[in-house]
Amino acid sequence: MKRLFTFSIIAAIALIALSAAPIETFASENAKSDETCCASEGQCPKAEAKCCASERQCPKAEKCCASCPCSCANDGCGLRVGGFLIGCQAYSFNRYSFFEAIEKTKETGCKVIEAYPGQKLSPDDPRPFSHESPVDVWAKAKIKLDQEGIKLVNYGVVGMGNDEEANRKVFDFAKVMGIPCITSEPAAGCFDLLENLVKEYDIKLAIHNHGKSGQHPEYKYWDPEYVLSCVKDRDCRMGACADTGHWMRSNIKPVDGLKILDGRIISCHLKDLNKFSPTREEADQSGAHDVPYGKGAGDLKGALDELQRQGFTGNISIEYEHNWTTSVPEIKECVDFVREYGAKCTQCCQKAQCAKAEDKTAAACECKKLKK
Repeated sequence: MKRLFTFSIIAAIALIALSAAPIETFASENAKSDETCCASEGQCPKAEAKCCASERQCPKAEKCCASCPCSCANDGCGLRVGGFLIGCQAYSFNRYSFFEAIEKTKETGCKVIEAYPGQKLSPDDPRPFSHESPVDVWAKAKIKLDQEGIKLVNYGVVGMGNDEEANRKVFDFAKVMGIPCITSEPAAGCFDLLENLVKEYDIKLAIHNHGKSGQHPEYKYWDPEYVLSCVKDRDCRMGACADTGHWMRSNIKPVDGLKILDGRIISCHLKDLNKFSPTREEADQSGAHDVPYGKGAGDLKGALDELQRQGFTGNISIEYEHNWTTSVPEIKECVDFVREYGAKCTQCCQKAQCAKAEDKTAAACECKKLKK
């Protein structure tokens, strides 16, 4: 703990010195939670913990319909779109620098981003942005995020294994940068170690899935049942990063995968593909690729319905892996799809007065009460 405290203070001082931000501002901004957002809107001043103390919900619906896609659909932080905390995975812009990915995320209308390890920092600074970067690289990234009004909410996919010191570098980085969640595909046999770090740092860990591989049958994370078996008996801050596109490359319907992981989904790489495939290799051979939400075979409305039913409050990352240099218009279509979905659901809730459980009209509302 002493090592973490010393490291965090040194890094924070460097960040503050470069950004000219007072310590209390830096700390308070990184500590904001959904509870604060809700309270600032007067929607749910006494938010209760649904599972973890750090994962707040607004179960009371006096002023905010509990059946909307997110109970904080109009959160005071203004980070959500259509009730969902949706943004871009910087990997969508891997032909560009992290600075440019931030700018393009803002262009799509999103206010949150998920970083991945190793992206070039900026057009003028070729050094990679990652947990292994010098502190001044972190500071420059923090300044750019603040300037553009974009919040860094996730980091991955990053490898982790049985080397505690190497894992701590990832968690130290997340703590200093104010990142609430790390996405990984951990090596076998290290979950006890990672669970201890999750508890120590109070940072969530989401297990990501790539597609089923015919060439590597030992790879198991493609199967949501296997991911569930890895996390179901562990700290509730450990769960899944549900990549629906890679499920489609494994012949798994996104809605089915989400249902299997009910209650353990921490984040989501939400994708719609033009076709299903039995393996990732066959997907590549057949020309399977990302398309704007609602234009593919993945039933994205059904996926949003299922996330809403589960009371999902984590971040959704648009990881658009097609038309790499011209994808912004298509990503905007994805954002608009979610925005329109949220608007329709909110209207439905308002008309049916879903906040009143005894109201008979609630039965006709498409937005059913969230599971507790």
